[in-house]
Amino acid sequence: MPVRSDHLRVDFEVPGLSEAVALASELRGMGHGRVQIRPEFPRLLDRRWRVTMTIPSMRYAAAQIEAEARELASRHAGCRVVDRDDGPLRVLIVDDSAPFRRAARELLHRRGYVVVGEARTAAEARDAVERVTLDALLVDVGLPDGCGFELAAALTRAQPNLAVLLMSADDPPAATERLRASGAQGFVLKSCLAAAPLERFLRTPSP
Repeated sequence: MPVRSDHLRVDFEVPGLSEAVALASELRGMGHGRVQIRPEFPRLLDRRWRVTMTIPSMRYAAAQIEAEARELASRHAGCRVVDRDDGPLRVLIVDDSAPFRRAARELLHRRGYVVVGEARTAAEARDAVERVTLDALLVDVGLPDGCGFELAAALTRAQPNLAVLLMSADDPPAATERLRASGAQGFVLKSCLAAAPLERFLRTPSP
């Protein structure tokens, strides 16, 4: 069960869209928190679906939520609760440079991550986050249609379980308060990305 310091996240994997809708309806009826449905991967054949419930952790004990989630999954054919360490992290690359996106994709693949998509702009990133199941984002701070800090803040407010690593070709931001306010896990120079401890930044921290 993925967690963040002030939120719990429960992910369910289900075999079809109709099953995902039925499960999401039942979860919303429980009234614990926000519920979203996304395809596991952006392909049509053999697609499975991810249903995610994000809950303010101060309201409920993690053990209680996990027990309820597993009991609920047992009542839906083909449904299972997805553990945080169940498979590699899914990452979205957000940068307007196609050569850099290609280089970052190759790097992430070598490091064992799954790149579920690329976005050139903040608008494309917001759309991708709504459509595709992902765990983390690499985000350039200077996007054609907005600021990476503001994008990170908006995404992490909407989905506190997301891990965001900001990056730039320029020097790190002088104001650490701005980085902290963005909700991002950290900042790295693009020239240092290959040597960066990505597992430290792209894994959502436990409380």
